[in-house]
Amino acid sequence: MNLLERMKIEILLKDNIKISQIAKELSKTTTTISREIKKYREPIINGKSIFKRTLDEIRNYVECDILLKPPYVCNNCPRYKNNCIKHYLYYSGEYANNVYLKNKSVSNKGNRYSIEILKYISEKGCYGAYIGLMSTIGKETFYKKYGFIERPNSNFGSGMIKFNE
Repeated sequence: MNLLERMKIEILLKDNIKISQIAKELSKTTTTISREIKKYREPIINGKSIFKRTLDEIRNYVECDILLKPPYVCNNCPRYKNNCIKHYLYYSGEYANNVYLKNKSVSNKGNRYSIEILKYISEKGCYGAYIGLMSTIGKETFYKKYGFIERPNSNFGSGMIKFNE
């Protein structure tokens, strides 16, 4: 999702539009919108981000049962702006996009580190040496882009390896 779509979700939530209708509006599945909201909702207490609070302040607030059902946020709740004493969650398109971009940046750093490590091993390892790893089922394609081959095959048993050439 992009910032514009996230901002639209925020506006539609404030207008009390159901998740299914938001999904239709954005040509997404209901599950996609629901996951987006749950993943990027921001915990807030009395107008301040929970991340700016102490643990003792957070423990004194009770999570609202409204958050257990769609839309999983307090964007359209009448108590939200009236100093609700309960722990509440707010979906902000801008906040969601910032968190997404930060996570994406961290993920890209992981890829860069993987490339640097493989380059180092390639330069320092002797011919015929190999890197062995165990992949989670269904995640083999992630390692293939780094030159690993899937095992078992006609020459090797279970697992995945990458030969230093």
